[in-house]
Amino acid sequence: MTQGTSEDLEIRYARSFLEDLVQLDPLQHQEIYDYVLTQMRQIESVYELPGLRPLDPSRIYYRFGLKDYLIGIEATGRIIKLIRILPKPEV
Repeated sequence: MTQGTSEDLEIRYARSFLEDLVQLDPLQHQEIYDYVLTQMRQIESVYELPGLRPLDPSRIYYRFGLKDYLIGIEATGRIIKLIRILPKPEV
């Protein structure tokens, strides 16, 4: 599902991401929604995402932190696909 593109990156949303998003309370939903629809569109590289960490050796799957959540993504070339929103584990 393609919802929008920045000048350099194309942002896509997996159904699982959208399902996770609607499960959040309204404030958290709005904060994440605002980030992925405004701020994330302004980045020029996946490496500009806050707290980005690779999840596999191939460096296709990553996660980054936003507030109390980790957002899982798939990054291939200039396409970022948002896959999941999960609560950060308590340390």
